[in-house]
Amino acid sequence: MYDQMLREENPNFNFEVEFDDTSGETATLYSNFDQHLGVKPNSVISQEKIDQNLAKYQPFKIQTLADGSISGEPLDHPNRQKFLKTGILNEHTEEMLLDTQQVRDLGKAMLETAKFLRTNSLSSENRHALESAFIDATQYAISQGFTNGSGYQIVSHLGYQTRELFDSLFIMRQLISEHGLLKESQQLMMWFNASGRIYEKDEDIIDSNVDILNTQLQWMVKSFLLLPDHNERVAMLNQLQQWLSQTLLTSDGLGGGFKPDGSTFHHSQHYPAYGKDAFNGLSATIFGLGGSPYQITQPAHEYTKDALLKMRIYTKEMVTPIVLSGRHPTGEQKISATPYKWMALAGSPSGDSIDQELAAAYANLAKMPEFEEIPAEDEPVGVWAMNYSSTAISRGTSFQDPSLSWLAMARGFSRYLVGNETYEANNLYGRYLQYGQLELTPSDLSKRPFSHDGWDWNRFPGTTTIHLPNDELKATLSQLPAAGIEEMLLSTESYSGANALGDDNAMFAMKLHGHKKYEQQSLRARKSYFFFDDTIVALGSGVVNNESRYPTETTLFQHSVPNLEPIEINNSPENQLGTDTTFSSDTKFKDPAGNLYFVQVKGDETIRFLYQDQHSNAQNDGSPTQGQFATALINHGIAPEDSQYEYAVRVEPADEIEPNYTVIQHDNKVHAVRGGSGVESFAFFEAATTTGTHVLAADTPSQVMTQITNGRNLSLSIVNPDLAIYTGTDPDQVDENGEQVEVSIYSRPWRYSLSQPVQTTITVKGHWQLNQPGSQATIRHTGENTEVTVKTTHATPERLSLTPST
Repeated sequence: MYDQMLREENPNFNFEVEFDDTSGETATLYSNFDQHLGVKPNSVISQEKIDQNLAKYQPFKIQTLADGSISGEPLDHPNRQKFLKTGILNEHTEEMLLDTQQVRDLGKAMLETAKFLRTNSLSSENRHALESAFIDATQYAISQGFTNGSGYQIVSHLGYQTRELFDSLFIMRQLISEHGLLKESQQLMMWFNASGRIYEKDEDIIDSNVDILNTQLQWMVKSFLLLPDHNERVAMLNQLQQWLSQTLLTSDGLGGGFKPDGSTFHHSQHYPAYGKDAFNGLSATIFGLGGSPYQITQPAHEYTKDALLKMRIYTKEMVTPIVLSGRHPTGEQKISATPYKWMALAGSPSGDSIDQELAAAYANLAKMPEFEEIPAEDEPVGVWAMNYSSTAISRGTSFQDPSLSWLAMARGFSRYLVGNETYEANNLYGRYLQYGQLELTPSDLSKRPFSHDGWDWNRFPGTTTIHLPNDELKATLSQLPAAGIEEMLLSTESYSGANALGDDNAMFAMKLHGHKKYEQQSLRARKSYFFFDDTIVALGSGVVNNESRYPTETTLFQHSVPNLEPIEINNSPENQLGTDTTFSSDTKFKDPAGNLYFVQVKGDETIRFLYQDQHSNAQNDGSPTQGQFATALINHGIAPEDSQYEYAVRVEPADEIEPNYTVIQHDNKVHAVRGGSGVESFAFFEAATTTGTHVLAADTPSQVMTQITNGRNLSLSIVNPDLAIYTGTDPDQVDENGEQVEVSIYSRPWRYSLSQPVQTTITVKGHWQLNQPGSQATIRHTGENTEVTVKTTHATPERLSLTPST
């Protein structure tokens, strides 16, 4: 399809002109990409390295035949070979077909050769040997089917295998031109990178595929730069600029790419593991195009930069929190600092030669005092609501080291956003990953609570779950329409999301509903978190299910204690393995990271503390694991009917003073808390009245935060967390009894539907008027009160300032 689009616009390219990469406005692009690829003309290459490089070609058995053609071992790649391993072939045939050399190994050897050949220190003998090896290898790759029109191009994710080959051809553009291989090389690069996609019409662009940004984008650009005709080259680059800018700004519904809140989407969800790879390819392209007329547009540049900067907000020293780990809850996922470097060097969206924000971020992530004379930033602090991720984020300064910050993150899921992603060998026990998890990542990463071996997958911190044996918690996978063998479960509820006000105050709330697939449709709870500086207040209500075999729990923390690190319980240390203690009165805990938990006992609930040598299962293959953990939880008992909970966490405080807050309302309609700074936060789970200082009612499920500023103004932040991607009931998800059934997120007809505006009206005590002209909000005085009406889209909080009416 993409090649057809390309040929319709460009039936033929002119390869009859001499190739020139040194003149015109495209000249800087070649030097930019060479810099990114690490081409260093002044490098000195030892004879040993040259000999080692030439030896890397021997396994391919490349030779020139009498007729001038090139032969060698069959050349293949694993992404094609996996399709042969289907049980169709007999063992002998399969062994024969799989007895090949890998194109990526060839590409790596060629890339090293190319970099050697771009140095100025080679002897004529070594240069001749390396050039001959490179040209023979290029012809060999082409003869093995890596050429324009090849069927290999349709195989999934081939770009992971060909990137080094393409980079080597780009670096050796002059050499392949001199040997008459420029056309074949340029055409195969356009073919394999589906470069014709740049002719997609704007109205047909609904998302950006992060796999494409990672594995094809920069080589699309490099394929255009191998065109010898300057006018054709410029035309392709202009078209690329238009297409890429539009693509980066577009991500409809749950489509891939960047969302307004900075989430990076893939697999219909916020997915940092894919986002980091997307930025590796994208940052290379933006840097390569930097300083030229073909750089992406300023709006696209700003939008992309925002998503990249947000990535260092929701990670800590590049480590990805478990709650954002997708199908790989191993604790080992990290983002990369490299994109910050190249985006900084590409210049700012406003045209500065160095982007100072990105340079400061890169220096900090790379643990450098400065980069390009820009001092490293301190770790970010503040609060953020990311509702395409159903996430609230709070970061606070470490009192021990002001350059560091701790990271607190609350996350849920909804009828739009999946709660887990599980495959046959990934995340087998991760069903509860987003059941309202509150993950605390300490300022000192060595005190991180999570450790894979021995981890109890029922007890992610903050979650409310039915505690199952692992053999019952383990996912049962099936083949669903429009999907592979996988599991990505949705909720029936639309209420899950976050709000933020000022620099220190945020909130998160969700309606939790278990899935019928595992007979947990009776599991429900209303959960909320209120963030006030270093204090987090957690409330739960309506905890209910009819499971009569296993207890329902809300986990406070599960902390790895490999060296028997003590837990303080009511100021007394405990680190005795085998401890299993129950408390029936209010209790205080201090975990090894220095976080304080103040837990209140409600009704028949009890508090349980365990310090155990735990036995569990590996997330990928279910093999036995073992580790030492300290765990504190609220036990709601068997089949709770309407259980509640309340606790507060002080994150790495400088003292042990009890948190200062007041619960305004705590029932199934409203969770509301007043913080020590006077901020009041309300989770309206449904239309309801309340008794806040200023807020009296809301007419829809919504979240409202208020604070008096400047002594008289009322700051408001209002959001309905419903993304409103569709309305009513999705009929495929309902069985004949009206209960939810499992479907694939990829099969949903509403998957690319746009978020629609949602109107919310709150009632505020007294008469007020809007403080900012042009606001989208409207006000109406009714009796002695004021109704404030806002429309929110993308579940983006609407922030207002009111002043008393005179």
